[in-house]
Amino acid sequence: MDEKIRLSNNELSMMSLFEGLTDVFPVACRVYEDNVFFVVNKKDFHKLLTSGLKILFHQNKRKQNRVRPSYIISSLITELGRTVSKNIHITFYDDDLESFIRNFFSLSRNDAVTIREASDGGRYVIINVDVTRRGKTIGRGGSRAKVGREFAKAFFNVKSIIIK
Repeated sequence: MDEKIRLSNNELSMMSLFEGLTDVFPVACRVYEDNVFFVVNKKDFHKLLTSGLKILFHQNKRKQNRVRPSYIISSLITELGRTVSKNIHITFYDDDLESFIRNFFSLSRNDAVTIREASDGGRYVIINVDVTRRGKTIGRGGSRAKVGREFAKAFFNVKSIIIK
């Protein structure tokens, strides 16, 4: 991490709530309007799945044979969203900048990510997204793009992210 992420009291309380529900302490958190973005270590994925399963089985009161991990995470997101009355976004921290960008913006294999190194040591990221998915990538009011830029700057010294 090149730059420290400053957290407000509200963000610290959101991180504490997240840890209380999932037993996973997030790397970072950002509250932006009606959205809460959590960044979680990749190594904590199994802990997150276990917590999501507990919540899922507690809600349904019955055991299920096989449940997809995406369904478990989405039920966890739904429960967190109900608890705080906000839209919850969870992404996994990765040491690789391109993987982090792909995870954060939910990019598909068809979406291109180009990373340029600047002479001053900074990086610039250009994301080419299909026109039909651009709105989802940017987020309502640019929320996802703004928070993604903040995290990328703090974790990877990225000067700018351009979404085309």
